[in-house]
Amino acid sequence: MMTSIIVCSCAIHFVGKFADKCNPQIAMPLSFFARLVTIVMFVRIDDPGTNFCIFTSCVMMLATMMENMTVDCLLLRKADPKIRGVLYSTAVAIGYCGLFIFSLVGGLLFDSYGPYAPFILIGALDLVFGLTLAILGYCGIIRNDLVII
Repeated sequence: MMTSIIVCSCAIHFVGKFADKCNPQIAMPLSFFARLVTIVMFVRIDDPGTNFCIFTSCVMMLATMMENMTVDCLLLRKADPKIRGVLYSTAVAIGYCGLFIFSLVGGLLFDSYGPYAPFILIGALDLVFGLTLAILGYCGIIRNDLVII
């Protein structure tokens, strides 16, 4: 975990530049699919002391940062400056509610099916969100810096 925090601290600037520069039609689905790949990698870890585990942890943290930044950047780009703080804080509060619900569901899955079950759930959700974002981008609902809903 310490290694992934250090790597992410060094790489966060590049992830932020990616979120700023890349078209959201590409960046958002790509970020969700990237984390899906890391979930598959994570499930294949046999020993938590290996370099593969450390690498997977670092890549998973980077992909999670990329998810958050691409969504937040799109949200904040088009938000009215007068309500930008309220909009962002509402999004963060909804995210914390999601974390709370996932903690409960993830704990139940862990107890019922084993340690990989919560990660498989996250991977499945990333797949659904990534496909949804790709479809919305393909249909033009999400397009270069604009969301039409």
